Amino acid sequence: MQKIKSSFGGSLLKGNAKSARPLSVRKPLHLILKSSSARGERSFLHRRWSGRMRATLHTHAKKSGLRILRYQNVGNHLHLIIQLTHRSQYAFFVRSITGRIAQAMQIKWDHRPFTRIITWGRDFLGMTNYMLKNQLDAMGLPRTPERVVRLSQRLSPSFSGAKALLRNGDFTTKPSFPSVMGAMGQGRLF
Repeated sequence: MQKIKSSFGGSLLKGNAKSARPLSVRKPLHLILKSSSARGERSFLHRRWSGRMRATLHTHAKKSGLRILRYQNVGNHLHLIIQLTHRSQYAFFVRSITGRIAQAMQIKWDHRPFTRIITWGRDFLGMTNYMLKNQLDAMGLPRTPERVVRLSQRLSPSFSGAKALLRNGDFTTKPSFPSVMGAMGQGRLF
């Protein structure tokens, strides 16, 4: 029995693609877009771009018909966990946002987008926890359990596992967080 690939793109690619990108309509997809030229004024976290970036992602997700389950802006790269209902949505969404962002910010993407199919449950929650820790790194803060809990409570005041995480000191706990994409403005930003 042949093992099915679940990761594709980014620095994994050497030369031209020789296989199709694995996509799933039943499982979420972790998508990473990275640009080394996104620094200083062109950083995704810069106040000029961060709100526009979020709104643009939300608008194009709505146009393409996919759902953004999680979103994390880390400055020079973006993490998204998306849910597709049809394979064609991926191409439409990625083409539109990468082109729009690259044009507006005058950046160049390092590699083709990296994607990985993640399973529901433990893998999904682990990815959510990783994205939260990545945000702490982007803000220049150490990854202490107290900081993770405070940030998670800011994202979700109803986070029930916060006290248990502090009490146990268990930093491997996989908490569940609501979508950060919540109530964002709509419209053409770039």
